[in-house]
Amino acid sequence: MALLQILRPTLPILIGASVMLTISMGLRQSLGLFMQPLTQDIRISVSDFTLALAVQNLAWGFLQPLAGALTVRYGFRTVMVVGALLYVGGLALMVGANGLLSVMIGGGVLIGMSLACTAAAIAMSVAARAVPASVRSTVLGGDCYNYACLTSGHLDIVVEANLKLHDFAALVPVVEGAGGRMCDWAGDPLHAGSTGEVIAAGDPARIEDIIDALGCRGH
Repeated sequence: MALLQILRPTLPILIGASVMLTISMGLRQSLGLFMQPLTQDIRISVSDFTLALAVQNLAWGFLQPLAGALTVRYGFRTVMVVGALLYVGGLALMVGANGLLSVMIGGGVLIGMSLACTAAAIAMSVAARAVPASVRSTVLGGDCYNYACLTSGHLDIVVEANLKLHDFAALVPVVEGAGGRMCDWAGDPLHAGSTGEVIAAGDPARIEDIIDALGCRGH
């Protein structure tokens, strides 16, 4: 109840950011549904379609720092509205596509540009600025995505607290199957009675260093 009272003034912003992120990433993750109709109706190959998605990823990654800089100059609202319009334009080009060029520009360049303005980085920045620092970690939790990044080599360490058994039980075999290790903040294996303080490391040799660092911070 206390947390809800703290967050209540910012709920419209948080809900708006969540909806934006859900739509932008949800549509992006569903683009595979276009593959069969496009390859059959306009006779592009599967490799052509995947090339367009590769261009999308490159445009997204290349323009993300620029989108962040533009939010400082013009504000989040302007950047997000522009991103939404780019998304609509990209989808419209894909719907009316009659060849590889339309798919490349619409599904590749335009949607990639829009994701730089509407996906996780911008949404999380909006949420972080809206809420007080005391509850910011509650709003910015990454859930299983953090562990997916760790097991795929994009993150080295994940440290969390106040987890329940159902939050971490299924993650242990995944992380350890990928060569990492999960334990509590004392270095002990996780079990049904664990307090919910969790460390996950891609390199098990770093566990002791992480525990020492947590101790230095007074935990």
